[in-house]
Amino acid sequence: MEKEKITLTINGKDVTNMSLPYGGNTIPFKLVPLDGTLDNLMKPAEYKAITYNENASIDGAIGVISERRKKRRDVSIMFWMYAEDTLSLNNALEALEDFLIKGGSTYGVNEVVIPQIETCYRLVFNKFDKYARLGSGTGKASISLNFTEINPKNRQMP
Repeated sequence: MEKEKITLTINGKDVTNMSLPYGGNTIPFKLVPLDGTLDNLMKPAEYKAITYNENASIDGAIGVISERRKKRRDVSIMFWMYAEDTLSLNNALEALEDFLIKGGSTYGVNEVVIPQIETCYRLVFNKFDKYARLGSGTGKASISLNFTEINPKNRQMP
């Protein structure tokens, strides 16, 4: 069975064919998701803790159990990043950081869409978790982008 090719877009841009403004120029580059990246993204969020009353006048505790709600969560997305050369790679990293800080239609919130599962993750960019350039003088690197998903229940397509 052939592995399904998953498409990933960030704020409407296909990650495998990105082109972002930087310093009056446009920097072309591509991001290729590493194995396991989609698992990190698609992992269900945890539920918030139940509130307990541990009053000394009662045995055990009283749990305040109402409709369970999801917690915000941190998620890392890992990519291979390809640019023309080392300078282009550095410029592309800065352009990508600016792009992710600004976000999409809502300032600061990035819409990461996987069309095959009709899901839109709304993520706030925190930082580059990892950066490792591959080889001297190449335009290749391994990067890990760290985001916070503020509301894991808000994943409907735009």
